[in-house]
Amino acid sequence: MKFATIRCCAVLCSLMGLPACSGGPTGPESIAVSLSEIIDEQLRSVAGPWYSQIGKSVLEFSLTQAPDGRVQGIGTMREGVAPPEPIAVTGTYHRPNLSLTFTGIVFEGREVVGTFDGAYTSSFGVESTLRLTAEGYSKALSLWLWEGSLPPPRLDGRLTDAVTGSPVGGATVSVQGRTVTSSPTGHYGFLPNLAAGTFSLKVTHPSYIDLVRDVDVLPFATVDFKLQPR
Repeated sequence: MKFATIRCCAVLCSLMGLPACSGGPTGPESIAVSLSEIIDEQLRSVAGPWYSQIGKSVLEFSLTQAPDGRVQGIGTMREGVAPPEPIAVTGTYHRPNLSLTFTGIVFEGREVVGTFDGAYTSSFGVESTLRLTAEGYSKALSLWLWEGSLPPPRLDGRLTDAVTGSPVGGATVSVQGRTVTSSPTGHYGFLPNLAAGTFSLKVTHPSYIDLVRDVDVLPFATVDFKLQPR
C-alpha cells in the first residue's frame, strides 16, 4: 500500500504541474503533508501566466502581485484566428479571493469591461462568473481561469450520421497533411502538434459523401460533423 500511495502522489503532482514529492519519510502521512505544503505555497501568489476561453475567443494574460495583494497585468484576447487584441488587467488577491477587472475586451462586436470574482483554492485554477458590461449591454458567462501557459493548438470532435445520428467510425479525417481515423464512437482527434489558423479539413468514408470544410485550429478547437450517407 505504501508503494501505491507514493505512486499516486507522484502521478497527482505530475498532473498538477507540481514538483515531485521528495525528501524525508515516505509514509502516507508525510506524503500528504508534503503535498499540502506544496499546494499551500503555490496558492500564496497568483503571479504568472493565465489563460481561458470565452466561446471562440482565447484569453491570455500574465499577472504580477504586490505585497499588499494588488495585482495587475497585460495580455491579449483573440477571437478565432483573428489578430489578438491587447487587454489590461487590474485587481486584488486576498487569499482565497481573486478579483479581476479586464479592459480592452472585444466581445460580440463591442468593447466591454469584464469583472471576475472567484476563490483560488486549487492549483488547477479559478472558476466563477465573468460579467461583461458596456453602455446598454450586460452579459454573464461561466468562466474557468487556468494558471499556466496557453496550451498548443489542437483539433478534435465527433462524426455522426446526418440521418440517424449514430456515430461514424472508421472515417478518415485529414488536415494540415495529417490524417487520423475516427473511433467506433465517432470521435477523432489530432495531437497538439498542429499550426494555429484556418485550414481545409476533409472527411472521407466509403458509405458517406466526402465532406470538406474550413476549420479554425485553436488551443481549444472542437468541431463536430454530420456526414450525409451516399
